Amino acid sequence: MASKRFEKGSEEWQMFTEFWKICQEFWQPEENDEYWEKVIETTSEFHKKYKTNNDIFARKIALAFVDTIEEKAKQQAIESASERKQAEIKALEMKHDGVPMPERYKERLEDMRNENKEN
Repeated sequence: MASKRFEKGSEEWQMFTEFWKICQEFWQPEENDEYWEKVIETTSEFHKKYKTNNDIFARKIALAFVDTIEEKAKQQAIESASERKQAEIKALEMKHDGVPMPERYKERLEDMRNENKEN
């Protein structure tokens, strides 16, 4: 099996080093436009910088990175929504601890529990 050792300072070495820095900078997704604009700007610059000699690879790892953090952001949003829903259910339960809960709250609580199970 043939292997390749990238010489320190070579374009490939620089490309992997820069990609590593991009991963470290943006690995934890944020829920704001500034973050996503910076991700797109940085990965586009990365691809443009290395596309002359490594077009396909530079483009694919940049796109794979964006796809990965997008998936992470979606998963975090789902988990966050679920945690908020659980807290709301708990608050409703605690609010009426030992006191008969009005029927409308019981229905709402049951709906929330069912909705939470579906997600």
